[in-house]
Amino acid sequence: MLFLFVMILGVSALGWELRRRKVPPPMDAGLFMRFALLPGERHGTVWAAAHPSGEPMIATITSTGAFALNYSVAQAPPVRLRPEGAAVAVGAAVPVGAVPLGVTQTITPPAAEPMVDVNISVPGQPPLSFRIAHSGAKALSAWAIPVA
Repeated sequence: MLFLFVMILGVSALGWELRRRKVPPPMDAGLFMRFALLPGERHGTVWAAAHPSGEPMIATITSTGAFALNYSVAQAPPVRLRPEGAAVAVGAAVPVGAVPLGVTQTITPPAAEPMVDVNISVPGQPPLSFRIAHSGAKALSAWAIPVA
């Protein structure tokens, strides 16, 4: 009887563990090239982003912990940054469709979340400025490991 009870607990614990695991996003060959993913590396959640000029971009944090940013239309090598030594400064939210004074308008899909101005400073590289969806800015803030 005790053996049966232990088996039931073991099976139920396994079920809870399987439910808790996240299913990785499906791989897309276009995103594989856009983010210059390494063999075995996967992209994470892909956020809408924009260059300060308003040109649409996409961003992700890869399975190896690198932040990757690239244009969503033009062919260009991606920006890839490691979290070590990175400092992320998040600016004011820009509501969808709103144009703050002195800033060019960011074109976003109609149902998209607000874009946020972000500046990333990494030692040995010039600061990187862009806009990203609010959820992406929150993830970047948690991603960075500033110098202690």
